[in-house]
Amino acid sequence: MACRKQALTPADIAAFVDGRADACFGPGFERLAAHIRTPAIQRGKMCLLDEVTRLELDGGPWRRGYLRAELALRSDHWFFAGHSRATRACREP
Repeated sequence: MACRKQALTPADIAAFVDGRADACFGPGFERLAAHIRTPAIQRGKMCLLDEVTRLELDGGPWRRGYLRAELALRSDHWFFAGHSRATRACREP
């Protein structure tokens, strides 16, 4: 079974977050609908990707797969509140 998709839309990612890998990856993955504990990723504020712009199952340096994900950053994202220039973690040397 091979995934024919070369990218994942926000709707595909939402399906994967909800544990619906069959809906995420499409035709050929219908058997995943029967899984009781289908792999998923974090939801809510810990889902740190909006879309997957590149998906290559045989890509990467060892041909084990390559995935490029993007997140549209906003100044009000939750993780910026804990890391400002005033905190030790983000101070310039």
